[in-house]
Amino acid sequence: MISSKALLSTIMSILALIPSLSFVTIATTRRITNTARQLPPPRRRYPILHCMETQYTINDEVCPPLDEIELKDTVQKRCETLETFLANKPIARHTQAAFDQIISYIKPDSNIILDSGCGTARSTLILGDLYPDHTIIGVDRSLVRLNKNILSRKKTSDGHNQKSPREEEEDDDSSFHVVSSNVILVRADLTDFWRCCLDAEWRISKHFILYPNPCPKKKVFKNRWYAHPSFPLILKLGGEEILIRSNWEGYLK
Repeated sequence: MISSKALLSTIMSILALIPSLSFVTIATTRRITNTARQLPPPRRRYPILHCMETQYTINDEVCPPLDEIELKDTVQKRCETLETFLANKPIARHTQAAFDQIISYIKPDSNIILDSGCGTARSTLILGDLYPDHTIIGVDRSLVRLNKNILSRKKTSDGHNQKSPREEEEDDDSSFHVVSSNVILVRADLTDFWRCCLDAEWRISKHFILYPNPCPKKKVFKNRWYAHPSFPLILKLGGEEILIRSNWEGYLK
């Protein structure tokens, strides 16, 4: 039999613990709530694109790939009419001039890697690091995109551009930039630049065409590289490897 004095002492001990227990519970709840508030909102997924890896992925069900028979007929026609296309399209002067200027940077025995349609040249710089014993040439027709490459101009500690005499020569034309010992960026029309490479009998080791505009709408499918009149030039350039990446699987089929 527990005495009234012992029971009272037990009750008082329990009551003394209640405030601290409540504090621990409240503090823990607040910590969990604050953590939940700091989490970023879930990324929006477009309902029409399932199994989507990025917001730019094109789904075959939304944009079906070109019919196989139509694709074969188109490619065959481009191969048969290549000479006519080249005869009616002279090489642009600015592209020929840019090509002539970079020749002095290319050694006769150079292993050349082309990064066609390089955009801001992020991929070109990565290729330069991956293949230090190759000459990497990134080509894009947009000067705005090429100029977004912050590494194309080295700056001194006082914030002024440090340019060599050859870099001063580049600025007069802005058609090419020597970014590093093995990376060159060229502003040029791709079709014409490929023709210049063939005329110079350059040995292309690898050819990268990364994420070209897929032109998914069928009415503009002739703008896709495999349906473009210049497509046979890609095959003529050859190389140990031609690597094409796209955000649309149907483009690669």
